[in-house]
Amino acid sequence: MGYTFVRGPFMLYETTAMLYKFVNKITFQSILSRQRLMQGAPATKALVRRMNRLQEILDEVCADLNAEDPVLRQYFGRIVSDGEETCLAYLLTEAFGAPDGSGFQESLDRIRAMWTEYRARGFWITNDSANTLTFCDEPRTFKDLFAEIQALNLSADLRLQIYGALRDFDASMTELANLMEPLAQHLEALYARESWILEETQEYWQAIFDNQSPIDFLLSHIDARTLENAGEDTRVAIMLMNCSHIHYWLRQDGCIPHEYSFIYIGSSISVTSITRKQNDDMESIGAILRAIGDKKRLETLRLLSKERMYLHELAEHMGIDPGSMSRILAALHGCGFLRQERVALRNYYQTDREIIHSFLELVETVIFQ
Repeated sequence: MGYTFVRGPFMLYETTAMLYKFVNKITFQSILSRQRLMQGAPATKALVRRMNRLQEILDEVCADLNAEDPVLRQYFGRIVSDGEETCLAYLLTEAFGAPDGSGFQESLDRIRAMWTEYRARGFWITNDSANTLTFCDEPRTFKDLFAEIQALNLSADLRLQIYGALRDFDASMTELANLMEPLAQHLEALYARESWILEETQEYWQAIFDNQSPIDFLLSHIDARTLENAGEDTRVAIMLMNCSHIHYWLRQDGCIPHEYSFIYIGSSISVTSITRKQNDDMESIGAILRAIGDKKRLETLRLLSKERMYLHELAEHMGIDPGSMSRILAALHGCGFLRQERVALRNYYQTDREIIHSFLELVETVIFQ
């Protein structure tokens, strides 16, 4: 099967992912820590350099924003339903399939046009999972949009949010555009200045796909039945801000077939990051449980979940000598459970809640799968 790299970046999707990270306080460093936790090995220097620069870009673009702004939180605040995470902006954009154009306004215009066409042709909304919406082209049996949304297999509050946004879809898209377009322009300018990030990531995947087609690569990680409608032509793009996911839209997916299949690969994804074996997971989990299976280490995590501290301050609070405290911090930091921040001449530590939640989810997955 042939493939073509599409240059991108796709600014509507990039800006959405950036604001999702900003509003929900998700850092690229925490993503690297999570990958280290999952893989049991540190990230490469090249990946760390890319992730650090992307964090600087995010910080610069969002410098004047308030993460608690009600409108930002309405569209980009994390929504958890049936264990899956999404946000309203994702639901309003990713439901319309693969991005066909890289321009921000071009993407919005395409989504508006598709919404109008879908409604005119009687397509109705359904959902295959909690983090996305899809459309069905079978005859509609609902009397109005409200009944259609209420039939979704989602939480009641999420159904209400979706209905509120879709009831006047054009107004919602206009509000999103006014909020996001200046940020998208700033982000795109910084991407152009730092083009090496995209180029370096694309070069990595081109080397992989020289030996294995993108669809064959997906087949090694996804149920083959899912890819029956992949077709012959595949387009591949790199996403930078939504760095830890792979999205794909197949040629025959949805109500209106695409001309080609489309794969969108996150900038922190690597072959090794998604080819973990169950035995490897168990070995990593066992090592981490042994590393934290000590009362003092657990007490340290609990204390640092309430406030950040530096080594000598923490040692005094815990009533142990600095040498022992240093070894405890090294063990916990090695597992990825601590964030470290350099202030003046001191290293401050704080428990990374997101990583610990990810670890507990991994434990659950391995035990119950």
